[in-house]
Amino acid sequence: MPKRVNYRSDLRFAELKARTPERQVTINMKIPQSLDSALRELAQQLGTSRTHLMIVLLQDGVEQGIRQIRELSSST
Repeated sequence: MPKRVNYRSDLRFAELKARTPERQVTINMKIPQSLDSALRELAQQLGTSRTHLMIVLLQDGVEQGIRQIRELSSST
């Protein structure tokens, strides 16, 4: 089982909004209903849309992955 990574708890939606807009593409994926419910609830608590929340979470995950790959590459 993969090691669980603690992600940033200080996600700033203003940071994402302030970035230069890029061309957007649509992705379609199936997720468990329980995950969808959790995302909807979190987005509501944060006062944002589920789509916006997903973009921030995906972007943060990609940044974490890139950092981990760089750390692994530099340690070998």
